[in-house]
Amino acid sequence: MERGNVRLILAFVMGLWVLTVALAQNQDTVTGDWLVTRDAYGNPLYHKMTLHLENGELTGTFWDDKLEGTLDGDALDFVARDEKDNTAEVTGTLNGNTITGKVVEVDSRDPADTAENTMTATRRPEPSQLGNAVRLSSPTVL
Repeated sequence: MERGNVRLILAFVMGLWVLTVALAQNQDTVTGDWLVTRDAYGNPLYHKMTLHLENGELTGTFWDDKLEGTLDGDALDFVARDEKDNTAEVTGTLNGNTITGKVVEVDSRDPADTAENTMTATRRPEPSQLGNAVRLSSPTVL
């Protein structure tokens, strides 16, 4: 085999490896629990988002509503739908442990009734990272 062909094959294999590692890192980065902060008419609104990426398909929950969408590079796009068919469409950008973007909510009874706000989501810390902080998912019972 000629030396030029060996280099070409080696470059192709290395390119596939880099692509596989990049895709795996993106999947590892987006999959998990996120804490969402939205600006609702000048007031912060907080809730949980859970994302799971498999084969380019994004699933999970957004404020307990099931979501479906995609992640293309760092561009995130999904629609969450509640039991009354109201929707929240999220478009955003993934940057490490932060997602920034916008949410457009549509009332199923009146599709012209929409609300748009910005959002920032950060990865929820693991319980071991919280130390003595109160867990966000467990209400205090008195």
